[in-house]
Amino acid sequence: MSRSQASYFMLERVFGRGLLWRVGRWLYCGARREFTSNLAANGEYALQERVAAHLAKSDRQPVILDIGANLGGWSRPFGEALRAAGAKEAHLVAFEPGPGQRERLGVNLQGAPGFGQIDILPYAVAAENGTAEFVLTGESTGNSGLMPSGGRPSESADIVEVETRTLDSLMSDLGLAEVDFVKVDTEGNDPNVLTGAKETLASGRIGCLQFEYNYLWLHNRFSLLDIYKFVDGLDYRVGKVAPHGIEIYDSWHFELDRYVMANFVLLRTDLVEALDARAFRFDPANVPVAATD
Repeated sequence: MSRSQASYFMLERVFGRGLLWRVGRWLYCGARREFTSNLAANGEYALQERVAAHLAKSDRQPVILDIGANLGGWSRPFGEALRAAGAKEAHLVAFEPGPGQRERLGVNLQGAPGFGQIDILPYAVAAENGTAEFVLTGESTGNSGLMPSGGRPSESADIVEVETRTLDSLMSDLGLAEVDFVKVDTEGNDPNVLTGAKETLASGRIGCLQFEYNYLWLHNRFSLLDIYKFVDGLDYRVGKVAPHGIEIYDSWHFELDRYVMANFVLLRTDLVEALDARAFRFDPANVPVAATD
């Protein structure tokens, strides 16, 4: 047994494996900036404020898409950030396939500040136009979503059929020339949303696209490596949303793919400096450091 193993097992005898596991995970997630999924603490609201300040410099109406809007806990604060920054009232398009969630979303967004136009649509944004099974886990759970390719996640969940639409087709149907910010939170279906937006992204018509990453990607057999392959040749960089800002990683590294809850962005190159995104890399010890170090 090595000295490090002996030291560890001595600690385990004193404190127990469970405590060491919890403390170790806490330290590891903290170093990865993955303490919590709370939007006020994980950097999502801070990113909204940074984007709102940038949009306030323009005289045109911002366009915001909320894909997987649930009850509006992300979009309403964004409107508040836009108003606080002095941006022009935005056009919000919110997508929510769950009937109960969509009804409550409409109530929650009534009179929402910062938006001059609000459209709530019932589509599940996906890789193809058509229909699909949608798993309902409850109106307040926040984790309803399209049936994963790996099979039904819960026997107690209800199943409804919903219409699926690609973002490419919706851009045309809704008459949207450009979108400033897209938020995607579709419970493991996020890479399929990107696939259905390939033409829009290839033409650079989205400024910033945020997507959620977690263990649910495994149900659909996705990884962040798929995202890096997807953006190859596109005018976007992959970044991670952190409390202090966006960390840009220009190449995939296995340390990114730990399936711990986090949010990432595809950031159009011209917005990297405008949103003060910082470049990071992994050193020989597989630790993220500023690219200038």
